[in-house]
Amino acid sequence: MMKTIALLLLSCLLLLGSDGQYLEWNAEERLAWEDFSGPIDPNSNMKAWVRSTLHMSWACDHGHFKFDVVARFDKDGSWKKENRSATLLAHEQLHFDIAELHARKMRRHFERMPDACRLTDDAVRAEVAALTQEWRAFEARYDVETRHSLDREAQSAWEQQVHNGIADLQSYAYRQ
Repeated sequence: MMKTIALLLLSCLLLLGSDGQYLEWNAEERLAWEDFSGPIDPNSNMKAWVRSTLHMSWACDHGHFKFDVVARFDKDGSWKKENRSATLLAHEQLHFDIAELHARKMRRHFERMPDACRLTDDAVRAEVAALTQEWRAFEARYDVETRHSLDREAQSAWEQQVHNGIADLQSYAYRQ
């Protein structure tokens, strides 16, 4: 019993200590340059870098598969150089929005999967790996097609596509 209490206390302390490092995606809140607090990569020719993550967990509860995924912005893993602009910030914001879009796609994927509780943890991890690969490929295509925000017409088209995708998947928004 004491071991369980000690582990719970340690887990709470670890969670409390790391709260400020991450921002959860929120439609009402946009990133600000002050959120980019990580060390600059001196070998990068990029002007800014967003590190977005998908934090996931899953479980079966009385035959019901519950898959939670939260898109998070890692402040300490994201950085910016001095020459920053509103256009560049909008480009970086869309990387975070893309993470949310793919979080919703993952929620939909597992919600629609029949008998998901029959999956082993390894099978769920394999599904997650494939979906994560799709997310990363989508992001890479975004950077190529927009030339990292330099092609404003392409940037605008991507913003429309991502925001429409998020709206279309509103029923799969994260609910705490």
